[in-house]
This record gives sequence, C-alpha cells and structure tokens, in this order.
Amino acid sequence: WFIANLCLYYLLLPVLARRSADFWRFWQLVLLIEVVLCVVPLFSGTDHRLAIYFPAFCLGVFFSSRKAPELWRWLPALLVMLGVSVALGLDPEQSLAAIGFAAVVPVVIYFPIAGFFARSSLPGVIRWLAYSGLAAYLLHRVCYRVLMFWFGSIDGPSRVVCLVVIGLPLIFGVSYLTQRAYDSLVVRLNSEAR
Repeated sequence: WFIANLCLYYLLLPVLARRSADFWRFWQLVLLIEVVLCVVPLFSGTDHRLAIYFPAFCLGVFFSSRKAPELWRWLPALLVMLGVSVALGLDPEQSLAAIGFAAVVPVVIYFPIAGFFARSSLPGVIRWLAYSGLAAYLLHRVCYRVLMFWFGSIDGPSRVVCLVVIGLPLIFGVSYLTQRAYDSLVVRLNSEAR
C-alpha cells in the first residue's frame, strides 16, 4: 500500500507543483483530490490510507518552494487537528480521523529538522543520498531482485558482501538517474504549460 501511495502521489506531483504558487488554487485542488480519495474506498472496498496521508504529502509540496513556517503560528491549527484525530478514534491505518494526525506529526518533526539543515552546510554525499532517497526506497527491491538472480550461485556471507558492495551503489546510482529524469520531465511539462 505504501509504494502504491507514493506512486500515485508522484503521478499527481506535477499537477500539484504547477498549482503550488497560487495558495487558493493549490488547496482547492488538494481538497478536490482528497474528497475523491475519501469517497472511492466506499465503492471499491479499498482502504483509506491514500486519503489519510495525502494532506501530509501536499504540505510537503506546498512548502517545498517556500520558507518553512514558524511552528508557533501553526500551533493552534496543529493542536485542533491532533485533538480531532484523537477524539474521533484515531486508527492510523484505516480511520479518516487520522488525517489530522498524519498531517501534524510530519510538520512538527520535519520543519525544525529542515531549519537545522538549512543553516548547516552538508557534505555533497549527504545531499546526493538525500536527493536519491525516495527513488531508492521505490527501486531498492527491484535492484536487489536482479542482483539476487545474478548472484544466485553465491552462498551465505559472500552473497551479503556482494549485495552490499555492489547493490548499494547500484541502487543509489539508478535512483539518482531516475530522480534526475523525473525532475527533467517535471521541468519540461511546467515549461510547456506556460
């Protein structure tokens, strides 16, 4: 379910990114998509996790090109969202009441950490790993399956060494190239839309 969520969110990202400059148009689009994600499971029998985690993703998209907000300004809204989630019976796996919780926790954790890293200078390898990280999460299993096929005749500790020494660089190399290709596609689509 998690990879399915990420894939759908990734497909929606160019549309959301294009609208993110206009506050009202962006959040109207988010609300429309969120309503669809809440209603579809009622007819399809699928779960609600697409709808539960979508607002958190949208907050990330919205603030990706903006300065991180000062949390104290958001504190009342965060507390209300958290309170509603808890009062309505928080079940992070299935309850739509968990939407507030799923949106609040990343905000409270991410923005202070992002502020810290924005003030510090990171080595290039950390930036490279971070840039490749989401694609690596999506692609690591595929890369390891291919390597397991190639190293099928190697047993035990030797296989582990091969998977680490060859596998990790391969995963991050493929992930970096995939992320670069995706970013280029987003830029091209945005420039064609203008």
